[in-house]
Amino acid sequence: MAYGKKVEKNRFQYMAGSFLATIAIIYLFFNIVDGWHKYTESTKRLEASVTSFAELNKQYEELQKTKSLETSSTGYEMHVRSKFDLIKPGENVVFITSDDEPEPLKEEKGIQKILDSFKSFFN
Repeated sequence: MAYGKKVEKNRFQYMAGSFLATIAIIYLFFNIVDGWHKYTESTKRLEASVTSFAELNKQYEELQKTKSLETSSTGYEMHVRSKFDLIKPGENVVFITSDDEPEPLKEEKGIQKILDSFKSFFN
């Protein structure tokens, strides 16, 4: 075999091998990046699930407390009294109101009413 043909054959094998190695490296790089994205997404979903689970456990405990309170005689009485606004004979009802007085509504007429509605449109 001649020296020139051997070098040309080796160069073709080197180029083909380099091309395949480059394709394999690019493929591995994209798979690693995709795997990293999936890992971070699954970590975020896991953290959200754990916090949701903790919140649901708190709600369950509160419901158990409410259930145990309502099954007792005093809890049942409290529930019925609050639902139907009942009182025992001789009890007084106390209404708690706020000390704040509402602002009086001012009546606007004519141009002032139009200007105020225009101002409130942009606020």
